[in-house]
Amino acid sequence: MIDPAILQLAKRTLTPEQYEAWELWEAQGLGYKNIGAKLGISTSSARDRIHRAIARLEPHLEGAA
Repeated sequence: MIDPAILQLAKRTLTPEQYEAWELWEAQGLGYKNIGAKLGISTSSARDRIHRAIARLEPHLEGAA
C-alpha cells in the first residue's frame, strides 16, 4: 500500500503518462514489459517514464522518510 500523501504528491508532480506508469510499477508491482504491454508502449518507453517519474519525485521525498 502506497502512502496516500505520496500518491497525492505523485498526482500533482508527474505528467499523466508518468503517473500511470509509476502507479503500475509502485502500487501493482508490474515490471517494465508488463507495463508497456498494458499501456500499449514499448518496454523502454515504460522504463523511461518510470525513471523520469522517480527523478521528479525524489527531490520532494528526500528527508521525508
